[in-house]
Amino acid sequence: MGKARNITISASKHAAVIAACAATLIVGKFALSFIPNIEVVTTLVTVYAFAFGFDCLGATVVFCFADLILYPPSPDVAISYFIYWNLLALIVALMSRKIKSEYVYLIAALVMTALFGVLTTLMSHLIIGLPFAVTYLAGIPFYVMQIVSTLVFMSVGFKPLTKVLVKLRDGLFKR
Repeated sequence: MGKARNITISASKHAAVIAACAATLIVGKFALSFIPNIEVVTTLVTVYAFAFGFDCLGATVVFCFADLILYPPSPDVAISYFIYWNLLALIVALMSRKIKSEYVYLIAALVMTALFGVLTTLMSHLIIGLPFAVTYLAGIPFYVMQIVSTLVFMSVGFKPLTKVLVKLRDGLFKR
């Protein structure tokens, strides 16, 4: 009976981490939604995947579904979100097993943010039929703002947030 109870407690802890991460992703996006293309979600996903590993994938899936409910759904954006956020979480979770340098995560977040513009433009091209080059060029000012906001939020938030969350993780899961 003791082993079954420990498994249930462990599963409950993982579910709580996923729920808390997903909630802050949703609130973080909503809090900045009035400023075009300023976003904190890339930083939060990077921090959560670094600290909690593959549990972050559950949070990104919940975040993507919540986004479909909270904002007017667009097939190209929805598909881009499910690909991008889960890919970012997966890459960082895999990196976190070996790499500890905050600069590597800054670079990874910036590269992924730049790729987000390419991905969303590609999905718009494939699904809606918008011309890729024209659409991408029109979006450059927005993509630059996303990259700058990622640079700022990662530079300010990655180190202190991961420090706190790794301590929390170690206390919760006693690795």
